Amino acid sequence: MAQAKGSIPSVEAAIGVQLSGEDSRLEVALPLLHRVQQVLSRVFNDWVLCGGIGGVALGLNLYQLGAPSMWFDEILSVERARQPVGVIWQIVSGAQPNMALYYFFLHYWLQFTALFGLPASEAVVRFPSAIFAALSAVLVFLLGRRFFGRTGGFAAA
Repeated sequence: MAQAKGSIPSVEAAIGVQLSGEDSRLEVALPLLHRVQQVLSRVFNDWVLCGGIGGVALGLNLYQLGAPSMWFDEILSVERARQPVGVIWQIVSGAQPNMALYYFFLHYWLQFTALFGLPASEAVVRFPSAIFAALSAVLVFLLGRRFFGRTGGFAAA
């Protein structure tokens, strides 16, 4: 019996033995196991690719994170984040509602880092943004992969 190119051989052809009725369940299980192996391999490769993209993005974001001094907008954000929560709420409910999440997050981030004796330096203030930027690169890859395939996702990231 001729076999199509690229198809999985039957169990009888693979081992050279005629199977009885009960052993024919292997013939059904082997293609299923092969498909599971392909899916797991693809998922593992995608996770490795996501980790690689995230790692490269994080490395590039962390490279010389604290080298240039703080810019005016960063100083303003730090000063606003150092205020009590009530004052931050007044700022975001009036003048800058688009910065609400960032100011509150930075407020608690600076309090957390102060527990370890870290001052609000350039690297400390910019670190959360570097993490979120790396996660964004992974998210862009996943969205691009979903809509345009693996190559499209990689190009987008």
